[in-house]
Amino acid sequence: MKSLKQYIPFVIAFALFMETLDATIISTAIPKIAVNLHTSPISLKVALTSYLLSLAIFIPISGWFADRFGTKKVFISALSIFTFGSLLCGLAINLETLVLARIVQGIGGALMMPVGRLIMLKSFPKAELVKVTNYVTIPSLIGPALGPVLGGIIVSYISWRWIFIVNIPFGIAGIVFALKVLTDYFNNKVNKLDIIGFLLFGIGLAGFAFAFESIGENSLDHQLVFSVISTSLGILLIYFVRSCYIKYPFLDFSVFKIRTFRITVLGSFLSRCGIGGMPFLLPLFFQLSLGKSPMYSGLLLLPYAIAMLIMKFLVKKSLKLFGFKNLLVANTFFLGVSILVFSLITVSVPIELLIIIIFIHGLLTSMQFSCMNVLSYVDLTDDNVSKGTSIASAIQQLSMSFGIAIAAITLRYLLGNNSNTFDIQTRVFHETFLVVGLITVLTTLVFIFLKKNDGEEASKYKRKSTPSTLMTTAESKQ
Repeated sequence: MKSLKQYIPFVIAFALFMETLDATIISTAIPKIAVNLHTSPISLKVALTSYLLSLAIFIPISGWFADRFGTKKVFISALSIFTFGSLLCGLAINLETLVLARIVQGIGGALMMPVGRLIMLKSFPKAELVKVTNYVTIPSLIGPALGPVLGGIIVSYISWRWIFIVNIPFGIAGIVFALKVLTDYFNNKVNKLDIIGFLLFGIGLAGFAFAFESIGENSLDHQLVFSVISTSLGILLIYFVRSCYIKYPFLDFSVFKIRTFRITVLGSFLSRCGIGGMPFLLPLFFQLSLGKSPMYSGLLLLPYAIAMLIMKFLVKKSLKLFGFKNLLVANTFFLGVSILVFSLITVSVPIELLIIIIFIHGLLTSMQFSCMNVLSYVDLTDDNVSKGTSIASAIQQLSMSFGIAIAAITLRYLLGNNSNTFDIQTRVFHETFLVVGLITVLTTLVFIFLKKNDGEEASKYKRKSTPSTLMTTAESKQ
């Protein structure tokens, strides 16, 4: 067994690569899929958001399943569900069946990655975690980089269905290796699952997201949409009140009493509502407005992914120089500005300049995600780290879903009476970039409430001493 242990990180990395690749590979294929399924590119947003929403609902329950049924069994089951969902996506005959298949994929992904990380924590001592985690992290960064390019190549030369079908042989191979390599870990002390809370949270969240995305669509009556939103918010309120009075709620919101967690999660939610729309908007903008092919638009997104990978190696040094507050305030502002810059892009802009703009946007996005992810957890203790990670992960996926929905609703509203969503004017895209860019810029106001010394232990940031602080230090020594 010891000889097989060294392969555990590669099995987890393999699964993570599949999941992250699948999250981005569909972006450049949206116009082609829309033509084949006889729907509009904007309406196809639900194929992206349904996957993210499924992650948001089922990620918090993954830890309980692993403790109750064993990490190996749950991981292999999750990988099987994800692979089966990929097959269903490839066989989809309309938008509705594609959305259902993406939900199945999301359930597999939600159970797969948190349990994979748990297996890593239980399989290796802390001294080896940094080393083995690198094996897992790198594929998660390569996946999003290859996704848009690979998706563009597939839809250009084969069929969009192969975007999903290609997962099947890899999924089967992953299952075989997992059966041979992984060890089953259990937890003898498993709290009772809050089934009622899970149902209230899932139904309320799904109902709200569904109704929110229906705004601007002609398929549902406006009064019905308002009724579903009101009912869903009422269900979520019932869940929140109930969670305050039971011992083991599905999601324990008591972690919001921690100031850094509260501010960072709020800032993360709002900024992702702006940033989250960009992976949806950019491929559409390149193809429908700038007239680029799916493969070309995928290649244009490659500098974005490369920049995100490069920035991962610069985050630690940047935090040590500036600290979390200074970095988040400045980076959030400039990230919003980088989105606003896309409102100036036209077909006459040189390709070299466009690549530079995309690259800079990728650098700023990577810095934002890294800082928010770390600061969310710095003040969590061993007693509440599980609660905090569950809530932060769920909110992260939910906010990305809302980001796509906000971008699509804005596009739909600006189109007005023009029903041909394959002929979106450049002006409409420009104004949409302005909206999501301003949302991101305004999020800067949230991070202002952080303190200079927040996260010092993680960032190693040392503030420059002022006369007053020097005096205080001298008095304390006396």
